[in-house]
Amino acid sequence: MTIYTKNCDAFVVLQNTSSSPSARWSIVTIIQASLIRLTAPGLHCSSSLPSIRPLKFSVNSSIGGWSHAMNVKTIVALLFTAYFAFMTSPARSTEYYSFSSLSYSGNLQPGGQLSGVAVLTASSAIGSDSVCIGFASPSQYNFGNCQVINLNTGINYINFNINIPIDAELNTYTGTISVYNSNPWTLLAQSSTLATLSMTPQTGTYTFTSLNYLGNTKPNGQLSVTATLTTTVATTSDSVCVGFTDQYQYNFGECKVVTLNAGGNSIHFDLNIPADAQLSDYIGKISVYNSNPWTLLAESQALATLSVVANSTTSPPVLTGNNAVLLWEQDFSVTPLTLRSASSATAGVWMPNDMTWQSPVQGYVDFAASPCSFADVASGVCNMAGGTFDINPNDPTMLGISPFSQANGYLTISASRTPTNLEPAIQAEMTAQGTPGPIPSFIGGRLEANPAVFPGFTYGYFEFRAAFPNAGPGMFPALWFYSTPGQNPNMPHAEIDLLEFFGHSDVFYTTIHSGGATNNNGTTIGQHAGLIDGQFHTYGMDWTAQHIDFYADQQLIYSAPAPLVAAYQGVSLTPVMDYVADASWMASNIYLQANSTTPNPLVMHINYVRLYSVKPF
Repeated sequence: MTIYTKNCDAFVVLQNTSSSPSARWSIVTIIQASLIRLTAPGLHCSSSLPSIRPLKFSVNSSIGGWSHAMNVKTIVALLFTAYFAFMTSPARSTEYYSFSSLSYSGNLQPGGQLSGVAVLTASSAIGSDSVCIGFASPSQYNFGNCQVINLNTGINYINFNINIPIDAELNTYTGTISVYNSNPWTLLAQSSTLATLSMTPQTGTYTFTSLNYLGNTKPNGQLSVTATLTTTVATTSDSVCVGFTDQYQYNFGECKVVTLNAGGNSIHFDLNIPADAQLSDYIGKISVYNSNPWTLLAESQALATLSVVANSTTSPPVLTGNNAVLLWEQDFSVTPLTLRSASSATAGVWMPNDMTWQSPVQGYVDFAASPCSFADVASGVCNMAGGTFDINPNDPTMLGISPFSQANGYLTISASRTPTNLEPAIQAEMTAQGTPGPIPSFIGGRLEANPAVFPGFTYGYFEFRAAFPNAGPGMFPALWFYSTPGQNPNMPHAEIDLLEFFGHSDVFYTTIHSGGATNNNGTTIGQHAGLIDGQFHTYGMDWTAQHIDFYADQQLIYSAPAPLVAAYQGVSLTPVMDYVADASWMASNIYLQANSTTPNPLVMHINYVRLYSVKPF
């Protein structure tokens, strides 16, 4: 008897030695070496063994000190084990398949279809294996098709149809054939690369007809744009873009994924001109891109021209008296309001809440108009929620509600009754900020100059031009200045209130605070009749090392005492504008509480803020 090994299998040959040809017989079977557990020296289950390695032994023979005495019973047992192993062994691996070719034809574009033939040879007939055709890109994006096949012994020709995904990458793919055991799903064999496929864009011929627009062609204006084009191929995932570019390559535009029909197409865009758009002449084009990966398919010639022109100011002219120089200005008749965001410190000129101690995203309960404490409610001192929650429009939980709007040549800041649908979000943010309590009865807005854009000022003439078209109990608008963050270590809470209405419209107050870290007492400098007539008036502060004077409509109304002037020498201040309402301390005076006569909303209009080097009149 001879045992041959190939990889991890054993071939057993039992052959009698009779000289008679008719008496010779041979039995060949396959035995798993692991089942027989051959342990003869030199026989190991290893794929590195020679392809054919004979181990010959006979009854009572000895090889390498391994003695055997094989009788008929032993041989029969060995043959029975071999037969059982052969009948119960699972489907084999790659040695039973060879792969010849993979050919295909069809539309090699996203959304196209391939048909082809895979050729492979099987060493035995198998009725339940799955043959798969697959194509993979270098980035491992892949697509393909599998089908259960009755494989015949020998050569097999397998026809296949594959739909290319509509979002398939434009790339070069390699094609392979794989054979899987269907249950459980197990890879049995896989070919090397047998084919390559280059994906081409799903496009025919584009013809660009026109690009028309209507709307405001000034910075921050909006255009209604219509692009028309024709194509010979219908697509569902390409992107059509309209764009405007000036001679300096400043550009703006919009893209969107659209379904294009074979033939004529008309695509509409609502396009916002950026607030910082250059005042220039632009040319407009249409382009079509494959969406994955982003690849230009076609682009038109210039189909439109657009001139972005300056907004016309409705504000009074800048003053130049006393050789004054305008150092900084926000003219809201021509300059759009821009807000700082949590993700970009320099994205906007104004901070929509006090980012020095509050979250840059959330709104907050205004410190000067906080709602009643639970203790005061319990004691009866304060029997209303009161207070104002300053809305930050950047906060997505605020449902798009904003206290700021801009139109007709001015910015509007409003304080309005808290809408019911905002109460859960406000309560959640109050709790997160450690100020739980009754939900404030008003929502308002606060704008503080962003120190990353406007680093504060020391001395000069600062002027607000504002209007108050309505008034009522609980009103609390303010135009004021606060310590520039990080600039005044000895006066971290420096504060000069140029204008404040305290719950009524009879007069506004001007106050200077001591500004200390633990002591920030306020000294009222004066009171002036409230100008609640809907007309714009100017409110200014002339600040030098020798004086701090306050003006209404460029008329001196009062001056700060010398000790306070001295205290503010060298201090850096930042402008603030806000409108809140219904401060909790107003609850002690029924005439200051917001009531049913209080307008909803209360509003303040701001035409401009200007900083001059000296008083310009």
